[in-house]
Amino acid sequence: MLAQAARAMVSIQSASGAVGSGFLLANGVLVSSAHQLVNDKVMVVLPDGSKQVPRDILVDTELDLAIARVSINADQAMVLRPEKVVLGETVYALGNPLGLGLTATQGIVSAEPGAVGREHLIQTDAAINAGNSGGALIDTRGRVVGMVSTRTVLGAGIGFAVSSQAIARFVRQIEVEEP
Repeated sequence: MLAQAARAMVSIQSASGAVGSGFLLANGVLVSSAHQLVNDKVMVVLPDGSKQVPRDILVDTELDLAIARVSINADQAMVLRPEKVVLGETVYALGNPLGLGLTATQGIVSAEPGAVGREHLIQTDAAINAGNSGGALIDTRGRVVGMVSTRTVLGAGIGFAVSSQAIARFVRQIEVEEP
């Protein structure tokens, strides 16, 4: 399950040296955090090491969510889970913390969307570090339940991800706007 998910994970490298994460959906849709894709010239590093400049970047700054287009093989795509997560569910945070390359950490859903005051945010205790932003939060079947967004600076073990339902709404909205 993790090996398959790893085939759809990418690293984001900016001209300033900042690093982040992203993941691929069908049709070459790249999902990442907005703060990774909007502030700098960025390069997407695919799992095979090849690099691409993302095209057609669209952002939702309120959600800190961005999507773009890259060229991929069909077997590199992840799937968004349509069902909401449940409290205590096991999840894995995938990303590129500190530019170290792909890593996975395991945790649970420690608060469901809405419990933290924002309907689109999932709280998790999976370890999240600088560079994990934009990475995938997946379930035990390898489906995306969220996009890693942020962690608290106070305390430990409290991270947040934008829910797969919010991501799906954004992707659908963009698909409708395409010519």
